[in-house]
Amino acid sequence: MNLTHSQKRTSLTWALVVLFSGLLAIILFLQQQTKAENLVLIRTAESVSRITIERKDQQTIVLEKQDRWWVTSPVNLPANDQRIIPLLTVYTNPDPGYPINNVDLTATGLENPDITVTFNDYKVSIGDISVDESKRHALHGERIRFVPDWVYPFLQGGLSAVADLTVFGDNLNTIELPSGLTLDADAIASAKTLTAQQLVAWPRSEQPNILSELSVSVTLNNELTQWMMITTDRYVAMQPENSTHAYILPTEDAPWLSE
Repeated sequence: MNLTHSQKRTSLTWALVVLFSGLLAIILFLQQQTKAENLVLIRTAESVSRITIERKDQQTIVLEKQDRWWVTSPVNLPANDQRIIPLLTVYTNPDPGYPINNVDLTATGLENPDITVTFNDYKVSIGDISVDESKRHALHGERIRFVPDWVYPFLQGGLSAVADLTVFGDNLNTIELPSGLTLDADAIASAKTLTAQQLVAWPRSEQPNILSELSVSVTLNNELTQWMMITTDRYVAMQPENSTHAYILPTEDAPWLSE
């Protein structure tokens, strides 16, 4: 059947309408999909209540948000909030990155990563440094992204990097030495300012030469506790009772131990 010119034009018009409608539907679908993906990528620091730091051949560290950030494993003590805040940017501000299928995991150090950080239940594995040595490869779900280079050595710092290293703080009331001597007000004021260089498992695998060990009575918030003060040839270790860890300080920071 031969179509008239008018019929051909009508058929062409309908074909174009159908084609345009199909293209419009595809565009709307892709826009909705992009919006959905963007919603998934919106992450806030406030939504994180637990951080787990796993390091190869090292203790796993768990941080939990309560009234503030706390280290809850392998010890229980306040965390350093000012150091946790930058760490949260690894979760909240990942760069776009690449699909995992486009990256050699072995070459990026992500096949068997040294460090994995889990924010709630979202894992980020830290790999090798980038070619320009300014950032690190990181595995976020199914994408390879980048994190700042400082993240790797920071996390390798373990408890010393994330814990509040204040030894006593303003909660200190008294310190009584084995001789029965109680420190005077000036010594207490000085002891309140003590900040450790490290927080380490104690006893250490490579034990230093111990010069003396004293059991000292410490009153914190009017509650009496016992601390071991271990003086070595290199530093002083201050260990609260029933703790598996000790604060490490320079010997000169606690001169009252030799009095």
